[in-house]
Amino acid sequence: MADVGAVRTRIETRITLGHFMANFMRVASDDSPRLQETFSRHLFKVSEFLLKFLQVNDLLRELPYRPAQYWASCRGTAFGFVDGGVANIALPGVAPVGIRVGSYAVRPGVAGDDREDFKIEVAVIDDLYDRPGSLHDDHSFDDLAKLRDAARIVCEASGCLGLIRRRPDISIALMHGPLVNPAAPYGTPGFPRYRRDAAEKLLGGDEHINENDDRHFVRLYRTALRSLAACDCQVAGVIERDGGSQQVIAGYLQEMLDQEIIGPAEKKEIEGLLSRYGLSDTQIFDLVLAPGQYLAPVCMSRQGDPRKWPQGPNGNWYTTIENYPRALVSYLKPSERSQPFRVEMFEACQKPEQVLDLVFHTSRLLPNYGFPAALDIVDKFAKIPNWMSANISTQHKINLLRRAYASDDKRVKEFARKMLTATGRDWLFRPKA
Repeated sequence: MADVGAVRTRIETRITLGHFMANFMRVASDDSPRLQETFSRHLFKVSEFLLKFLQVNDLLRELPYRPAQYWASCRGTAFGFVDGGVANIALPGVAPVGIRVGSYAVRPGVAGDDREDFKIEVAVIDDLYDRPGSLHDDHSFDDLAKLRDAARIVCEASGCLGLIRRRPDISIALMHGPLVNPAAPYGTPGFPRYRRDAAEKLLGGDEHINENDDRHFVRLYRTALRSLAACDCQVAGVIERDGGSQQVIAGYLQEMLDQEIIGPAEKKEIEGLLSRYGLSDTQIFDLVLAPGQYLAPVCMSRQGDPRKWPQGPNGNWYTTIENYPRALVSYLKPSERSQPFRVEMFEACQKPEQVLDLVFHTSRLLPNYGFPAALDIVDKFAKIPNWMSANISTQHKINLLRRAYASDDKRVKEFARKMLTATGRDWLFRPKA
């Protein structure tokens, strides 16, 4: 069990490491010469309060590292791992999307050809909306990055669902990334619906799309998540980088105030510290958790502030987002040298400790790695290499130039040349003399 002395030692060790130094240096120019001492003292104070709160409420749990015993107990049990890859293609004049979702299934302790199974569960090579028969049925939405992100999210959920339906023997399936993503950013006015056949394919062909709004990302993604939550298989998302989230810490601070572990002034001071230095859940729990420890899973919504939810085309997105599955969230620290990472499960997960045990032991398979090795395997399998994306872009540019020069129109040739060579600060954008 972690103690105050261990937390102080951990702070002294980590204060000069890269992930804390980045926060430290970000505001160094505005603080006093004794910044590092002040920073360390504040970190210790926050960590001490948090550790006391976790211990009083029995929220710190521990997993024993027992590789021989654990893997022997898993002999013949099927586990699945899912990740998506997105092609990095930037082409002038079009809106391409290339996504593939790969799966890796393995049965530890089993030899032979049926021990492992690799498959591309979902492959989307299409245009977002710029031609008939493309992914979306509306051509008026200009935020291509948001369209690609939404397509990746729903494809990964679809790929996990496809793996579980194809392999009903899988007991636990881990996704690389969040299990439940916020839907509100993709419910903004004008966000296009998917074509009916594309939406039905993403749901595995077993769901019939009745209404137009069923083809919208907000409702389609919720349908996919509900199908995953209803599976007998336990599904979880493992997030390697939390993106600076402070959601768990914010909830704990309010509970600490309610239990009078801290007062209003201390809560305000801690919130100011977290905001000033940009300290995330991951960084704070890295100081509090010992190797093999994890937080007792807490149920929370991943959909953000309801006041910011979009109403949607018919004023009904609020109800849809409100009924999204909630996530059981925990942070697990696999070893002393690695930061803890976030693990998300569905609220109805019956045995979260089984999921966390698998995550823990797969994270210790490689020395000094500290993340589930099988997720790294499927990441390499699903990733679309840069050379492939670059070749696609090159071939498109060659084809564009050939067509331009075949036209014998000087204006078309000049336009094509400028479009393919402009970078934002070159001659295309310079003012005329």
